[in-house]
Amino acid sequence: MSEKNNKTKSWLNQIVIVFFMLIFLYLIPKVYQFGMANAFYFKSQYYIAKWIKDQDSFSQSGFDDAFDAAQRAYLMDSNNAHYLLNFAKIQELGWYYQVYTPEADQLILLYQQAIDMRPKWPNAYGDYAYSLAFIKQDTQAAFDALKQGLSNGSFAKSVHENVILIGFSFWNDISFSDKQMTLSSTLILINSNDQSVYQSLKSSSLIYNKLSILCSYFENNPSKLNALGKKRVNQDICSFINF
Repeated sequence: MSEKNNKTKSWLNQIVIVFFMLIFLYLIPKVYQFGMANAFYFKSQYYIAKWIKDQDSFSQSGFDDAFDAAQRAYLMDSNNAHYLLNFAKIQELGWYYQVYTPEADQLILLYQQAIDMRPKWPNAYGDYAYSLAFIKQDTQAAFDALKQGLSNGSFAKSVHENVILIGFSFWNDISFSDKQMTLSSTLILINSNDQSVYQSLKSSSLIYNKLSILCSYFENNPSKLNALGKKRVNQDICSFINF
């Protein structure tokens, strides 16, 4: 009886071993694909961070490398919102640096699919709005996307940066309410402890010649400025106008 039980246990153990081996063999390609997709994703993310930090570091060869990596990650897993957004962002940057012309409808679709997967993701709406405004030339849709982004994260600084960038760029074409929205976003950045987003505000103001509008707006809304914001207005923003 004992010998029979031992044979039964041995047979069951072999079945269990074979079962787990089959699972392991099934998972190997998926784990490999996941690892490779992640590697390609982080490779392209490295370039994005590098170019945002130092625009002079951008190069055609770097873009080609980043585009290839982003596209590979996307093709390996097109159901990953990070990969979709990353691939769209690379194309958007290629357009910005004038080395790549994306298919506008396909680019917009990538953003829409990423947002459908992650509808509460504020930054996705900011990047989506940028492409709608500058590549698709649809400022109304862009501001609709920005409003949605801010409704999901009212202090998402990257969304406010895009509100200001798009608002100042299309100032003469946008509605009064969108101008108010743009100016409200400037308050977030002027009061921010993050020096980089303040520099983004000042840069957009200089590029689009909106310093006088900013100065007037801030001087007429002193109660909305914190101590740091007041210092920046008096010693920096309005000093350009007075000079």
